[in-house]
Amino acid sequence: MEGFEIRISNTKKGKGLYATKQFNEGDVILAEDPLVSCQFAWNAAYRYLACDHCMRPLETPEQNVRRLSAKPDIVLPHSNCFETDLLNITSCNQCGILYCSEECKEISYAKYHRVLCYIQSETQHPVNVLLETWKQIHYPPETANIMLLVRILAFIQQHSDPESAAATIKQFCHRTVNEDAELVHKLLGDEFRSQINTLREMTAHVI
Repeated sequence: MEGFEIRISNTKKGKGLYATKQFNEGDVILAEDPLVSCQFAWNAAYRYLACDHCMRPLETPEQNVRRLSAKPDIVLPHSNCFETDLLNITSCNQCGILYCSEECKEISYAKYHRVLCYIQSETQHPVNVLLETWKQIHYPPETANIMLLVRILAFIQQHSDPESAAATIKQFCHRTVNEDAELVHKLLGDEFRSQINTLREMTAHVI
């Protein structure tokens, strides 16, 4: 895909995507895999099955609705629109985390999972303790997951060149405050200060 360039717009906004040709409605301008991603904590707790790396669903919409409604006779239309091949589902040999394919499993292990692999049933494992604390602070509807930060840190730690990995992360917007509007991002208000300190300390025990 061509017809665009990425350049720094200014010191406040960071990188921007600029068209170098005319696009038509419906054209794909850019497609890329995320550096890291993760499922919402409460979604995972309620067993919305998804690949732990790319987030592709690991059950059909019909299977999902039947399970959540406890009505095994529900039939949904357009079943042919489901794209994930469920026959390719695989899991981590150590912890059992599910993936949609061997490719996602290998990429995950190479990028961050080697640092974060643990037995899911260990309730006192630092990751599980962090997740439970997060869920008590951040009820649905969810807008973020603390595990995204954990995976970023694991990506840096596991990288063969941690400084280069950290530089890659810093290409994204990473300021906690918008100085012009004096807006604090997400949970960084004064009322959440003690919770943020708790999450920071717990995250340090994970990585």
